[in-house]
Parts: sequence; structure tokens; C-alpha cells
Amino acid sequence: MDRRRFLSASSLMLAGLAASDGGLAAAAGGTGVRLRAGVLRKKLPEIAVPASFWGYNGESPGPQLRYRKGERLQVDLENTLTQGTTLHWHGLRVPHAMDGVPHVSQPPVQKGESFRYEFELKDSGTFWYHPHQKSFEQVGRGMCGALIVEEEKPIEIDRELVWVLNDFQIDPASGEHRPFGLIAEHATKGRWGNVITVNGTSVAAGRSESVRAGERVRLRLINAATARVFKLDFSAGEPRVIAYDGQAVPPAPLANDDRIFGPGMRLDLVLDLMLPPGGVLDIADANSRQVLGRLVCSAEAPLRGVPLAAPIALTPNERLRPNLNKATFHNIDFLGGDAGPPVIGTVDGRPIAYSDMKSKYGLAWTVNSHAAIEEAHHHEPLLSFTRGKTYVITMTNQTGFDHPMHLHGHFFRVLSLNGEKLKQEIWRDTVMLTPWSEVVIALVAEEQGDWMFHCHVLEHAAAGMMAVIRVE
Repeated sequence: MDRRRFLSASSLMLAGLAASDGGLAAAAGGTGVRLRAGVLRKKLPEIAVPASFWGYNGESPGPQLRYRKGERLQVDLENTLTQGTTLHWHGLRVPHAMDGVPHVSQPPVQKGESFRYEFELKDSGTFWYHPHQKSFEQVGRGMCGALIVEEEKPIEIDRELVWVLNDFQIDPASGEHRPFGLIAEHATKGRWGNVITVNGTSVAAGRSESVRAGERVRLRLINAATARVFKLDFSAGEPRVIAYDGQAVPPAPLANDDRIFGPGMRLDLVLDLMLPPGGVLDIADANSRQVLGRLVCSAEAPLRGVPLAAPIALTPNERLRPNLNKATFHNIDFLGGDAGPPVIGTVDGRPIAYSDMKSKYGLAWTVNSHAAIEEAHHHEPLLSFTRGKTYVITMTNQTGFDHPMHLHGHFFRVLSLNGEKLKQEIWRDTVMLTPWSEVVIALVAEEQGDWMFHCHVLEHAAAGMMAVIRVE
């Protein structure tokens, strides 16, 4: 068995081990994968009775899907829920018809129906899947899963861990999710839960992974929460970031700004566990002051006494590079929310005051003074792009809340944050706009179609912070 196949087999084995202790469901890949959306229950230490969740194949999160770059994904979605649903492949460049946005790229898959998603995986990286139909509720009930596309030449590691971070707002007595769609949540920071999970296991249970001192670990982190922003804290060791949103960067220590880990975002980290036997590395969330997971070194002698010398730089995905000398420039302003100034925007083309947006439509946010209704059957484009041309977008957050902005179907290069040019070339599909901040991005318009551009605080998207960018 060559090294590449050995590493792939090892990754699949690790995913299976994780499933045995309440972690990710066993990895699946190739053709003939079936995901059945349905209801399930699971026991959580904070909740008196088994809690209600929605997920795939009886699991939340659903099965980890694992492929190699260049392979073909073929997934059949079956819906047993009472409401329609879809699958969006977050971060992947896919044909427009496979993007999973109801009324934009496909009709919702109704109860008893199925839909086949099929496309070539042209990018490696850490991605995930989730519904885009009433996503603030469906994702909020647990519908998500990891999707890993391995590099053609994987880096040398001893262990890989995939952690899907999430949180849920569940009534401790009944085990039912508290009501969704409250404007009090949608107009503020979104729905932050009382239960934080990693791979579906509550962190209150004291989740830990047994490792060996001296190992090199690749940690893939996915924030699948609808609104919670994690602030990553490592008690020991110095993690090095090797990819943002699945896109390779030259390895570097994890900077303080990068520890702010918003919904929809992913981080690939490498940890060299230079700890003694029995040593512990806590990976915590400073915002909630909870330990997300604990890496506990066994009593065995260290695997090695010095860090593994093999390089950890990933090969970047091929992509069209923006020509900034021939770019077209646009500005996008985000307004609204209970911490922002009064808003006069438009809904369906009609001017409307902020108070009426909330009371009549349950809307709270605007994108360039327009509020979008999530389940509308038609969206006029916010911007229209020509395929192959370069565009530079200055995004300004004129609100008092965080907005991780996600663009479907494209990667974009982050040029500057609050007027400061980035020294490093960073590509993302989801970028955090902190309160009262400005971010400038550049991209080349690629696949034709209407691509959603929205805040991945899913309550914000449902309450108006959502738009369409059309590529013609």
C-alpha cells in the first residue's frame, strides 16, 4: 500500500474510531451515498430526557463524507421530514444546479421525495454540508455534516481529527428545542445555545481524545453553529494554521484574530504534541469558558522527542487570480439590528421603516438598504458580474454585531481588514465582519448563475441579510 492510500485508510479508520465514542459517524465516500434527513433523539448530560434532533441517517452531525480531489461526489438526499429541505455544499465550487438553494438553484425536496447531487470535486480542503431551506431552524436542530476532500499529496501526520463545533438551545426538562424564528434573536446576535457540542457530544461530558506524546496531529475545525462565535484557546502547544476555509496558506502560528471562529468558517491546524506521557492539551472556547476537547497523552513513551521534520505546507487549489489593475469596484453596506442606527430600507422594492420591517415581516437587516425574504421564489440580483472578470468589493459593517459573510460558488481573496492590507495572501469563502468594521475582498467571477451571498449567522440571513450575485 503506497503512503497516500495508507494515509487515506488511516483517516477512515480514525473516523470510525471517533464514531465509536460518540464522535463523527463513519466516513463514507464515492458513489451510491445516501443521506436520509429525519428526526432522532440523543442523550445529553444537561438535558433530563433524550433530546430531539434532526440529522442524517440517524446521526447529528451526519456521516462524514470523505473523498480525494478529482473524485466524483454522488449523494442521494431522501427527505422524511415534514418540511422541505436541500443540501448545500458549503465552500465547494459546484455547478449552479448542485448548489442546494431552494427556489434559486433547485426546488425544495419535499417529504417522501429524493434528489441526486452529483459533481466533480475539483478542490481539496475542509468543507461541510447543510440545508439551505429554513436553515436557521434545520441547521439549528442539528442538520449538518463534515465533507473532507483529501489533497493529491497529503502532508505527513500521525493522526487526523475532524471536529464539528455546534450549539443548541434546548429546554432542559422536555428535551425539545426552544421556539425558532424569534425576532428578538434575529435582530441581535442570533441564537446562542445552552448546549455546546463537538461531533454531537456535549462538551459538558468532558470530551477527550487519547493521543501519544510526540505525535503530529492535523485538526480540522468546522463551526456549524447557526450563530455562536467561538474564541479558540489552546492551553499548551503552538498550533500552526495551514488552511482557512479549506484554502492553503503558508504555515504560521495561529494569530489572535484567527482565534475568532465564526459560523460557517473552517480552520486546519497542525499540532506537534511535545508533551510528556500523561500530558494534556485543552482546546477551549474563551467566550463560553468551556473546554471543547482535551487531548490526553497516554503513558506510552513519546513517539519522538523532537517535532516531525516533514513539511506541513499544503498545495494550493488552482483558481483564477484577480487582476486588480482591471477590476470593477463595488461597495456593500450592512445595516440594521437592535444595536444599529434606524434603517429605512426596501422590501420587495417598497421603502419601509425598520420598525415596520420587524413587525410586518420579521426582518431586521439590510444589504445596501434592501432586506431579502429567505423563502422568496425570486431574488433580484444585488450585483451582476461578467464571467472571467475581476471584482473588488468593499464590505462595511455598520452594525453592532458580528457578520460572517459567505459567498456561494467562489473563493475570494481578502485584501484588507479595516484599511490594513494583509501581508499574506489569504483566500476564503466566509469572512468575519466584526462590529463597525470594513473588509475588502477580490474575486474572479466563475460559474454562471445566481449565487447567494449572506451572513452565516443564519438568523441574520433569515431576517434580511441575504442577497444574490449574478454571474452571466
